[in-house]
Amino acid sequence: MLHKFFKKVLSSFVLIVFIITTLTLSGVGFMSENAYAAINAFSRIEAENFSSINSSTIEQISIPSGGYALGYITRGDYIAYNNIDFGSIGTSAFKVRIATGDPIYIQLRAGSPTGTLLASANVYPTGGYDSYQEISFSTSNITNVIDLYIVFGGPLNFDWFTFTQADTASNTPKNAFSRIEAENFSKISGSEIQTVYTPTGNGLGYMATGDEAIYNNLNFGDGASLFKGSFSTDSDTYIEIRAGSSYGPLVGKIPISSTGDFNTYAEMSSTINAISGVNDIYIILGGPVNIDWFTFAADENLSNVPIITPPPELKVKSAFSQIEAESYDSKSSLYIQTFGIGDGFATGYILPGDSIQFNKIDFSSGAKSFKARVATAESCSLEIRAESLTGSLIGTIPISSTGNWDTYEEISYDVSSITGVQNLYIIFKGYVNIDWFMFTPKAAEIKIDAFKKIQAEDYTNVSNDNISTIKYTPSDSAIAYIQSGNYINFNNVDFGTGALSFKANVVCASGSTTDIQIRLGSTTGTILGTLSVPSTESWDIYNELSCNISNVIGTHNLYLVFTGPINFDWFMFSKDELSASPTPTPTPVSHTNTPTSTDSYTPTPSATIMPTDTIIEQIDINSSRVGPAIAELASIKDISYLQSGHISLNGLGALKGKKEIVLLVDNGISTNYLSINSLTPLDYGIFANRNIRGVGNQAIVKGSVHANNNIESYIANLNVLGSCTASSFTIGYGSVIEGGTSTIAAPLEMPVFHDKLIEEATANSMVFDPSDFQIGSNYDFPGQPGFNIRFESNNTFVITGSGTFNMSSSMYFKGNVRISVPYIINTDSNFLVADGSVNIEGHDINSDGLDEDEISDTTNLLNIYSIHGRIFVATERSKIYGNLYAAGIEGNPLYTHDVGVVLLQGMSNDIYGSVVAGSDVRIEGSSSSFNSNSGIGSKVETKYLKVDTPISSKELTKQIVNSFLGTDTKMSVLQYSDSANLNTFELFDLSQEENAIALENIIDEFPENTTGFSNLGDALRRGYYLLKDSSKSSVDASKYIVVLAANAPNKWTSVGDIDLTPKTTSGTALFIEGDGTIDSDEKSLGYAVTIGDMIKSSGIKTLFVDASKDEISDKIEKVALASDSIKSPIGKNYFTLGSMPDLSTIFKTVMLDPPKNAVLRNAYFEEIFPKGIKLIEGPPGSVIGTEIIDGYTRYKLSANIDINLSYDGTKYKIQLYAMNVKVRPLVLGDITFLGEDSKIVYYIDYIDANGNEQTAFCESNFNSFIMNVFMTIDIS
Repeated sequence: MLHKFFKKVLSSFVLIVFIITTLTLSGVGFMSENAYAAINAFSRIEAENFSSINSSTIEQISIPSGGYALGYITRGDYIAYNNIDFGSIGTSAFKVRIATGDPIYIQLRAGSPTGTLLASANVYPTGGYDSYQEISFSTSNITNVIDLYIVFGGPLNFDWFTFTQADTASNTPKNAFSRIEAENFSKISGSEIQTVYTPTGNGLGYMATGDEAIYNNLNFGDGASLFKGSFSTDSDTYIEIRAGSSYGPLVGKIPISSTGDFNTYAEMSSTINAISGVNDIYIILGGPVNIDWFTFAADENLSNVPIITPPPELKVKSAFSQIEAESYDSKSSLYIQTFGIGDGFATGYILPGDSIQFNKIDFSSGAKSFKARVATAESCSLEIRAESLTGSLIGTIPISSTGNWDTYEEISYDVSSITGVQNLYIIFKGYVNIDWFMFTPKAAEIKIDAFKKIQAEDYTNVSNDNISTIKYTPSDSAIAYIQSGNYINFNNVDFGTGALSFKANVVCASGSTTDIQIRLGSTTGTILGTLSVPSTESWDIYNELSCNISNVIGTHNLYLVFTGPINFDWFMFSKDELSASPTPTPTPVSHTNTPTSTDSYTPTPSATIMPTDTIIEQIDINSSRVGPAIAELASIKDISYLQSGHISLNGLGALKGKKEIVLLVDNGISTNYLSINSLTPLDYGIFANRNIRGVGNQAIVKGSVHANNNIESYIANLNVLGSCTASSFTIGYGSVIEGGTSTIAAPLEMPVFHDKLIEEATANSMVFDPSDFQIGSNYDFPGQPGFNIRFESNNTFVITGSGTFNMSSSMYFKGNVRISVPYIINTDSNFLVADGSVNIEGHDINSDGLDEDEISDTTNLLNIYSIHGRIFVATERSKIYGNLYAAGIEGNPLYTHDVGVVLLQGMSNDIYGSVVAGSDVRIEGSSSSFNSNSGIGSKVETKYLKVDTPISSKELTKQIVNSFLGTDTKMSVLQYSDSANLNTFELFDLSQEENAIALENIIDEFPENTTGFSNLGDALRRGYYLLKDSSKSSVDASKYIVVLAANAPNKWTSVGDIDLTPKTTSGTALFIEGDGTIDSDEKSLGYAVTIGDMIKSSGIKTLFVDASKDEISDKIEKVALASDSIKSPIGKNYFTLGSMPDLSTIFKTVMLDPPKNAVLRNAYFEEIFPKGIKLIEGPPGSVIGTEIIDGYTRYKLSANIDINLSYDGTKYKIQLYAMNVKVRPLVLGDITFLGEDSKIVYYIDYIDANGNEQTAFCESNFNSFIMNVFMTIDIS
């Protein structure tokens, strides 16, 4: 029998449990909307549980360790957490878990983002945005309940935070005679104060005149009369020490002498007025000072100050190797940050007066000049000083504008002599970004013989201290722990009279190929070649690998840049070129000089992807569930399930959705025949008859890419705006293929046309034969003032000179050609054609940028054609306009190496045109773009390759209709001439074949016209109102008007015979105006533009196709621009039939346009419930069953559900979906509902880049939770 007291307690406990359970089940409805429970500051507070934020970009993200964080935070953002309760004891420190790739700062403020500063700290990179670390720093002693504002000084991801409670309200006195770290304050008063790094740890910085740091409860015992501390400042100033308050008794006024700058600390001491007992100490600044630590003493013996272990000895760095700007040892700036650029990292956000310091730079016997890679939008300068910010001036370096902050250029300037090991200060006098710098030696350094074995560990300089020397045998060493972007440098490598190949002893077992880029002068300097190191099974088995390089002579600083993990033993160079390795033979493809015409148009087959189920990783899906934390035995409880977040197809294509299309067909001349180009290599940005292989950093292809064999890319930051088609793919990390990848069923034929080029050159006496030249002698180039030509002993014609090179005809060279790109006038798409190889050289060519129209119309065209050799581009910072076409014709004994190869090296080049290789395309440069331009390519196709295939407008229209057959698309076809009156204004459901047949019959009944009338505005008006008719059109469908225009507008519709107001309302066109020919008053064009502008604001998308043989594009562009038409791949507001590989372009453009709404049908939900839980009820349509697992019968719930999605412009947003399940607990204690036992599988139907229907799926697990089951015992 229980004692009365215990019975009362137990009954009370049961009542309390009942109340808590009731409140748990009923939520917080009993609280007013304005009432918020205070949050314990010393609990872990999840970042996503904020009260408010100031940024629309901040989003909840998933993190690798599980759970969620806040991401997309940038400088100036803040997040508020209301009602944070610090109690009466208060806090002493703040702890936060974050991830960042940049140096940032964090501020804590009370009440508002500009309120009282509670704490501030600099935070260094954690290793990346997926590398989370816990960071702690001191705070003011905060008490009671406040609204907390966290202000961010840079990009980061934010997981959670908490505070550390002060020691018994900080009442425990601290020994004033111990070393007191400045950052361990009780409170600070200052708007910008931050925790900063010091030589011995941390301190306080960014302190200004009048700022205060307060240290509570310092115990001075019987008395102190001396003060000592470590300070840094760039000018003489002082601090005041007061007791009790900012205006309390003056303990001492301590003079602080300049230490030269804020990164140089010195110990200073002074006598003070006697102070004893326990006191709160206020340190008040008389000027800007950084404080590391301080202490007090009873007499002049300050030896009792603890000795701090000095930091590790800094490594000496060679001044004559590349020094990365972000590797500075200290800085004097609030905003300087490190950020990624295409080929590594740079330092920016630099303001005038900012500085960075580099310790222990070895200048040996002297330096003569300074070199750096910088970017700036405006001219400025920097100073280089030794030992301090006011030390000896080594040089003032002028920096000219590079055009913008993303364009980096190398600068060089002489400096005063500096010798020995020095601390170096770079002081900026303007706004600039800096990548790296180095000096050139005054005296010649010891040379390294390039042709002898060079040990990797004997480098002059290394990019990262993590790179270490290892022993892989008792007698052999190598360097290891190399990562992507690292490099090693060897100064003064002597290549003598020339080197042609490179050999290294290396190993890689990382799972992917690592490349070694061989560069001169810097990590972004001239690339000699690239050695690819394939991954093997073991890190212990080294292999000797070799590659050819561009010829290099003389003495150079050598940089070996790594694109991934590798262990590196030794390397050397050779004067001999390696023999060519055999290239895999592609599927046989015949070369034909002229494609054969056909009588009727047949669309060229598109490459297709074999349908496979694709798994898509989704990190933005939130599958959450909420169950009761406490439940009574045998009670029935609800578990709520919620789906939210986003779904992304990761570049695979677009979700299937309802489409409605009105196809407008210009029928003004219905007997006119249209012409369509066959697909050729010139329709691609890059085409290879065999393989494409890319290495290096940063490349963008504005167009599509095709290889008949394999596409292999290890380019960091590769972005292809079109699609990639090939037989197979090896695509490394960092590649973005916006148009997706497709496996081809058959190779694409590569035509050759050099017979036409030679015939043209012969007819114009532009054939250059070696027999007409004396070796080594310069001749005036025929018809080219200012240009010379000479023939060299290696069977090469060399073209030199300056001015304008006039290519009035194609030119044929019976040998190799080397040309430094001049300015060219080429009005007829002529070619420079060579039997052998063509080398294109030069730098800073065609620096002026052109827009798309100017590029399409430019006559500055260098079209290159190699018959038996290769095309080698070795330019820098240049723009090349023209097509590069290496035919790859084998069998000529003079040309056996790299036949049909296009080799693209150099850096910061932009090629406008097509790159076409009869064999392989090898991309080995960096920071370059390849821009397919239909204007440049189509001119060549028209002159040399074009095959016109006639097709009537009716046949063309029916083929477009048939391309949408079987899809969830409704279509209407309206023909127009002087009006669009004679039509059937209905939408036909093309998912049914009979409807497509009915629509084709309507097309066959189109009237025959020869008038040439075109009332485009009226057709647009009728299409607009058809799609706005709610009785015929669905609100859920994405709507399109597609226009096939064969004539420029020359008719328009008015309201009446006398009232000539343009008709913009619905209904039949009764009053037709316009001359029907040239539209001399342009009212017909204006009418079409007016209707186009009306469509623009309706949500209906338009797609215009210029299907005319006449020049009407400028007028079609105006109408298309007014309606905000879908842009073609080349940036125009309209397409042309000549620019389309086939008619499926229209289908793909519409189907790959993301629908505004979509449904994931039959998503599969499944949960296995824990033992001890009985499933009572599931959602409607679900199935309840059981499974025996580990000998226990457990309930199983499965269901198929539909998930609605809406498109927000970048992602598909999951419309909030909730369901409930009822369960009954049957056992006491904790029951764990594991997330792995509860999942949902989404089946995603989408359209791939080729317009094919595909299915992918992804899985998401719900969160785990624990239910505590209790039993009420009535013992009354």
